[in-house]
Formats: sequence, structure tokens, C-alpha cells
Amino acid sequence: RLQGQIVFQNYKMKALRRSIDDGEAQIAVMQNKLRKAIHDVEEAEERSAMQETQLVRGGRGGNSTTRITTRRVYSSSIGPSTTIRRSSVTQRTPAPAPAE
Repeated sequence: RLQGQIVFQNYKMKALRRSIDDGEAQIAVMQNKLRKAIHDVEEAEERSAMQETQLVRGGRGGNSTTRITTRRVYSSSIGPSTTIRRSSVTQRTPAPAPAE
């Protein structure tokens, strides 16, 4: 009878180990997806920053005002914190020249 309980507990322990292994595999897949998403966001931020720099340096000409706001988003220990940059450009037309 004791031997039967030992066998039953061993089967149960093996099943739990399989469940844990499956869960760890799913977690690894999700972590990889998260890392890829973080990487994609960082690349997009870099491209956005370069385009903002070009815009501020005179990409459009004329009078323009650029306002850049930054918000920091903190993630879990899996990846670095992410900075989200937003900018808005307001195009102003020059004042008309006084009539002579």
C-alpha cells in the first residue's frame, strides 16, 4: 500500500514538472515578444528624434514653432524603461509687410 502511494506521488510530481516546464516555455516566448516590441519602440523613437531634429533645423522653412514633450514609461525588470516623445509643429505665416 505504501509503495502504491509512492508511485502515485511520483506520477503526480512528474505531471507537475511537465506543467512547470510548459509554463516556463510560454513565459520565454512572451518575454521574447516583449523584448522585440521594446526594441521596435526604441527604433521608432530614434527615427522620430532624427526627424524632429531635421524639422527643427529647418526642414520646412518659414516661421515654425516646435514643442517636444517627453513622458517616461517604466517597464518591469525585463527591459529598460522607455521614453515616449511627442512633438507638435505649428506653422506660423509671417506678418504681412506694411503698405507704403
